[in-house]
Amino acid sequence: MQPIKQTPRGVILHCKIKAGQPSFGVSDKGPYVEIRVKSEPLQNRANHELMKELGRFFGRPIMIVRGLKESDKLILVQDATLEEVKARLA
Repeated sequence: MQPIKQTPRGVILHCKIKAGQPSFGVSDKGPYVEIRVKSEPLQNRANHELMKELGRFFGRPIMIVRGLKESDKLILVQDATLEEVKARLA
């Protein structure tokens, strides 16, 4: 699977989420994008933090497409272009 893919609705990211980290962060690891969140994966807290902080990071609305209860997720950066997302990850 490609880590970053353009779609008509925006850009899909293949992500691995690391919960319970000291701070929020985003890193392009090649085959996937690693996202670190402070919240633990209890009562959907990590997903809420992920959507809020990643939305700020990209300046776009975020949607979890697959993997709501997993650390391996597909995330849609809505209305974004591949170039915008790649530039932000660089």
